[in-house]
Amino acid sequence: MTADRTKWGVQLVGQPSDLADWEQALKQPFDPWVDRNGEEFALCWSGFDSCGTAVEVQAAAASIIEQLNGAMQIACATRPVRFDGIVEFRSDGTRSKLFFVEAKVEMRLRAIAGAGVIGPDGKVRPPPPPQQSEVQNWAALGATDDLLADALAYFSRATWFDIYKAIESLEHRVGGETALGSKNYIAMSEFKRLKRTANFHRHYLKGIHQLPANPPTHKEGLEMLAILIRKALEEAAATP
Repeated sequence: MTADRTKWGVQLVGQPSDLADWEQALKQPFDPWVDRNGEEFALCWSGFDSCGTAVEVQAAAASIIEQLNGAMQIACATRPVRFDGIVEFRSDGTRSKLFFVEAKVEMRLRAIAGAGVIGPDGKVRPPPPPQQSEVQNWAALGATDDLLADALAYFSRATWFDIYKAIESLEHRVGGETALGSKNYIAMSEFKRLKRTANFHRHYLKGIHQLPANPPTHKEGLEMLAILIRKALEEAAATP
């Protein structure tokens, strides 16, 4: 962690294996990244640089972590993490934590792959140069595309209402239901089955919509939505 890169971070709390996934997927020198200090994990992000107070950091963190939770679930099948404190990085290299409340988390063993690769000459090859991760690419896209950011945030919340709202966000990007369905991210019949099911559940108490003949389960619905969002992100990344 270099003090000249940022002033603020937020303390992450979650299952150890999920925090390790965040650390693996979000590395410097790319943005955002996870700074680890012992068993503590802090999310650092250039979006915090314009924040003048801890209150502003808190508001910004709520938004970016929601998007990252959606991205991490799609990319790495991680469970959501949250933040419970704000970290201030001082110019002398020290740090202080604000509003920090210690959280108890379940401990779980995690296997870490070896770092070296043996070449044909029998010598250990140096690691490849660092590259921006898929999740960091998606975070950059979300910073310039509010509808993609919204889709990731809705995905992280995971209710049927949010599934529908995520679909709506993707539709608005491309010009409506027909335009999104015609991209064949998933089969049109599956797309309509997902949307009808989500629409039924979000209006369930009013009873104004019918379920399709073979509605997807909630788990299946999230899997289908993950494909839609991933394909939309990949298409956006490939578009100049």
